[in-house]
Amino acid sequence: MIKNLSTIVLVVLLSACSRENIPFSSGALAGQPTESPASWVDVASAEIIQLETKGDEAYSVNLWVIGKQDWMYVYAGDNYPTWAEHLESNPTARLEAEGKLYGVQATRVTDQAEFEKFAKDWEAKYGSTGPEGLKVGDVWLYRLAAN
Repeated sequence: MIKNLSTIVLVVLLSACSRENIPFSSGALAGQPTESPASWVDVASAEIIQLETKGDEAYSVNLWVIGKQDWMYVYAGDNYPTWAEHLESNPTARLEAEGKLYGVQATRVTDQAEFEKFAKDWEAKYGSTGPEGLKVGDVWLYRLAAN
């Protein structure tokens, strides 16, 4: 009885969430292929975007992003998630935001000064101190530029 009630509660909670807010991975993204914008700031104004990487199969996740003029950042913290592993072996990826798909090329950020600027932007957008005070070599931060 408790197991059935727990299952019902879980289904209700998940059905109340939009697809973008469910923190599970999925496969290939759907959307309208779109040329990269002149500035990534508007694309990154969405709180969450979807990133598709390529391993043996397409793998997509929902991520928080920071947008700049010529690129966006995606951040995994000090975790080494599947999507970061994929980007290390194949830096070509796709983003989905508001039904539009963008081809991107990922580069891991290794410069501490660039990381510190990112951390300040992260805190300003999301209101958390997440990356501040960390060392760039201890985290997984990627700069995504037009493919």
